[in-house]
Amino acid sequence: MFRISKILITIAAFVFCLVSFTLAQADTVNFNFEEQNPTVPPFPRTGALTTIIMGRGSLVAYLSRADFEPFDIIDNSGPRAKGPEFGLRSLDPFFDLNGGPFIVGFSQPVDSVSIDMGDYGVDTDSLMLEALEVGTREVIDLDTGSLPALPGNPFSFSTLTVTGGPGRIIAVRFSGSGISSNSVFYDNLRVTFNSPVVIPEPATMILLGTGLAGVSAAVRKRRTTRSVNEDFSANLPDGLHQTSTPPGERLC
Repeated sequence: MFRISKILITIAAFVFCLVSFTLAQADTVNFNFEEQNPTVPPFPRTGALTTIIMGRGSLVAYLSRADFEPFDIIDNSGPRAKGPEFGLRSLDPFFDLNGGPFIVGFSQPVDSVSIDMGDYGVDTDSLMLEALEVGTREVIDLDTGSLPALPGNPFSFSTLTVTGGPGRIIAVRFSGSGISSNSVFYDNLRVTFNSPVVIPEPATMILLGTGLAGVSAAVRKRRTTRSVNEDFSANLPDGLHQTSTPPGERLC
């Protein structure tokens, strides 16, 4: 009985811990384009892409430009290296310098989004990141920044962040403009969101508790019955300790 009770307590504790952990779970994922096949080089750019679909855990991001204007993924190795933060792949808008901003929609509402924007210091670039609200698609947060023109044209970058509160952002829109309207590289789209929460319905929890209680009661009943039978058998007079009756016979 003690062993069975211990097992039941362990099961109940496991279920409780599982539910408690799931309720507290939150994720931050990074869409850094490293798994994308580069379309640049070769040069000149071909604008080989109009849409990218990326997944991280339970979150999916759908990236495109306004009116599905073309873009590329650039290989940052060798002479195109942009520093360790930008890794080996980055989002490249330079096929259409006057194209519209990038738009990323998410498969579920998210809490906050940040992105790195960088360029070589040929000119000053203005940066913009907007958060769009679930349902209305209205702008609920905006972050801006800039990249300076630098002697020798070294690569530099800045990180912009928007926050909408728990589960309010369904998409973001971003661009960086210098001499042209969209002329910076993008990388490390970081998204914070709540993972899907699996919470048993109250009826399910009641059924689980009832089932555990029923198993415990059945074990107690079996143990009690066995104990009574053993006591009864022990108190029988000698010669009446027969524990079974052959078929067709009966005790007299």
